[in-house]
Amino acid sequence: MKFTRKVLCVCLCLILLSGCNTVKLKTFKKSALPHVTLNFCWIGEENPITKAVLKEVADKSNLNIDLNFKWLSTDDYYKNIEDTLTNSATPIDAFIVGGSDDPNGLSYAKLARKGELLDLTTLFPANCSNIIKNLTKDDLDAIKVKGRIYAIPSISPITNSDGIIVREDLMKKYNLSDINSLDDLGVYLADVAKDEKGIVPLTTIPFDTSFYARLYGYAVLDNYTSIVYKYDDPKMKLIPWEDTDAFRDVMTKLTGWIKKGYLMSPQENTLTEAAAYFNSYNYVEKDSTMDFAFNGGSVAVHTYLFGKDLPLIKLNPIATVSDNGGIAISSRSKNAVRTLKFLNWVQGSKDNDNLLVYGRPGKDYTLVNGQMSYPSNEMLYLLWNSSPFKNINYELDKTSVNTLNSRLEYAPSKGFFPDYFQMQDAANARSDTFSKNLYHALYQGSLKGADINTIRAYIKSAAGTDTLITNLQAQLNDFLNSK
Repeated sequence: MKFTRKVLCVCLCLILLSGCNTVKLKTFKKSALPHVTLNFCWIGEENPITKAVLKEVADKSNLNIDLNFKWLSTDDYYKNIEDTLTNSATPIDAFIVGGSDDPNGLSYAKLARKGELLDLTTLFPANCSNIIKNLTKDDLDAIKVKGRIYAIPSISPITNSDGIIVREDLMKKYNLSDINSLDDLGVYLADVAKDEKGIVPLTTIPFDTSFYARLYGYAVLDNYTSIVYKYDDPKMKLIPWEDTDAFRDVMTKLTGWIKKGYLMSPQENTLTEAAAYFNSYNYVEKDSTMDFAFNGGSVAVHTYLFGKDLPLIKLNPIATVSDNGGIAISSRSKNAVRTLKFLNWVQGSKDNDNLLVYGRPGKDYTLVNGQMSYPSNEMLYLLWNSSPFKNINYELDKTSVNTLNSRLEYAPSKGFFPDYFQMQDAANARSDTFSKNLYHALYQGSLKGADINTIRAYIKSAAGTDTLITNLQAQLNDFLNSK
């Protein structure tokens, strides 16, 4: 009887062990997938240890892949990415894209219209659940070109709301509690200019029309041409920025500050300390301590956002390559599904994302009290000059992360991508007039003493504005009617 029981026990164990082995074979996915190499193109520069990290990333993904990253400088990327997609001996599977308004630049919508990007409308949600769960319907609507999705958006939202960073000691000295407008900033700058010898009041101004337009109830159609519409206008009638009362008020303030010495051009500024400067893409007010401007010493500062009663305009989730670029898949890729599965794996956990973005913890970087430090060569395992995998929820370096603001929202024209085909000369002329010849001229001091009428006449000299307004309004009307 005992012998029989032993035999039965042995047989039962063998059956269970055999079953366990069967289960393991069924859950081991890597062998079920044919091996492929995924070829990606990014802006950046690899280091000697980059390939070792990428091998670890590929192995941990359990997708039976190798990763081949092609790196280009920023200039080469903008100049050569289309040629690389078309003529590369090794076909590119995925690459970073931006939503640049510049019709000459690397525009996500432009590449989609040219047929360079794979339509991901169905493939993206089917293969990227870890990314989709972080996106809203508004996020997806904002990236559609003619109703279709052609890239994976960033999970790192940014705004057009430049924050003004000021010294807290000077705010307390002059009994100022808040800066919410250009007028408030003017009061602070006047106090500094009057009493603080050896300190330049303001070192920068925003170069984007969108910053100023928001404060007066306008939204820009795009920053490239500085064409705006009233935020609360359901028909979105387009207006040249220089034809608004808001423009006149902004220029009056800025030229006044220059005349009073609040804003010094780089040529005039021989001082070593500053009282305030603007910082782009802020969406939360915060206190911090930093090496302020040029003075080389640490001081307590505060970032204030203007227009606390106004929405914070959330930029397209495929906006700037450097801060929140999207990832597109080439229409020539033979590995689209595997590429999407890899991107989904990256965003599946903080460990996965940080391994790819920062490298191996304890070896390629260390993290102490929310601040990162690197080995003696002071380099990441690679030098990212773009942000294809940035996820605000996974950031390790807490000094670079802002908490999302509840007032973040897209502009009413979200999802509209202007098509400048046959209008590039007119668009370029307006862009040069504003970004290069107006805002930069104010900053450089070459418009010192100019009155508003002179500035408006100068802008009006750029040919093609009427044609742009007519054409873009027709495109916008068609977009609104299709919704």
